[in-house]
Amino acid sequence: MTLKSNMFQDKEYEDLDDISKLVEPYVCEFNDELRQFPDKIEISIGYILSSFDAFWGWNSIALRAEVRRHANDLNLLKLRDSLETLHLNRFFEFAVEGIEQEANGYTEIKIDMQNITTPCKVFLVKKEEAMNDFDFDKLIIHKVDAITNLLYHKKVINKNINELAEIFNAKKVFSPRKQSMKIQSLVFHLKELMSSRAINIKSIDLVDKFVDWIIQYIMWGNLPALNNIIRLKVMTHSGRPIYSIEEVK
Repeated sequence: MTLKSNMFQDKEYEDLDDISKLVEPYVCEFNDELRQFPDKIEISIGYILSSFDAFWGWNSIALRAEVRRHANDLNLLKLRDSLETLHLNRFFEFAVEGIEQEANGYTEIKIDMQNITTPCKVFLVKKEEAMNDFDFDKLIIHKVDAITNLLYHKKVINKNINELAEIFNAKKVFSPRKQSMKIQSLVFHLKELMSSRAINIKSIDLVDKFVDWIIQYIMWGNLPALNNIIRLKVMTHSGRPIYSIEEVK
């Protein structure tokens, strides 16, 4: 095998079995950890009592904080760190037995513990075992949106934005002079490429890297990042899903 072909080799795709190559599943450590998360966890009344809000006069626990706390305790760090990008109540909810309680879309539980006269139990319940393709599609678009954070940085280099626009044939990026409009136009174009599968990345970790390479090059002209972007773009010409690339550090 030549050096040139090695540069554009997708080892993870080549390791897939024939059925997986047909199905083109997403690869995400989040799903593995979500399956490991218990179906039901009882939250101790003592812990809820410790969360008393003197101003409002009730005890309140939030779904995101509880999932994060238990994921951290179980060393499910990818799950813990992915929570900000998820519609959390799609996967988790609270359940309360023995009392009436005020719930906010199952994402927050407020309990007046001082007036409870009967035994009660509060549970954190897992509703789904894994994300599906629709969830992943939304997650990828959300991750690409992270590039818009560059709107708040002064180090952005217009020349680098234009070079990326040329690589991805994003012609509308060249027209506006305002930096913010250039960035928004590039992000919109990349999201369209992702949605149409013109850029068909099937590894969520690789999506994270791709977004980081874009940011690294726009802000600092990082040449290894540009090299990786170009390699990935070349690999899209095969029409195959992309799971990994020979990354330049």
